[in-house]
Amino acid sequence: MKINITRLGLRKKSAEVKTTVGVVEKAQNLQIQLLKSDSIDFTNDDPLAVLETQKKMVQGLLQFMIDIFKLTDQEVEKD
Repeated sequence: MKINITRLGLRKKSAEVKTTVGVVEKAQNLQIQLLKSDSIDFTNDDPLAVLETQKKMVQGLLQFMIDIFKLTDQEVEKD
């Protein structure tokens, strides 16, 4: 499947993503991570736990995009 990724601000305008068992598993792992983050009470929980959860969410999402869209280090480091 071809996905438009222009909103990521990369030179690539689209990416070809094949629906494989690995891709589905990575998507499910990301969904699990995001659902776990929903259980955090951002207003009442320990600030350190909240920050760690937010960091894991961002890292998980970034790694998912790197893997799925086959982004290079240069593309990831772009401001």
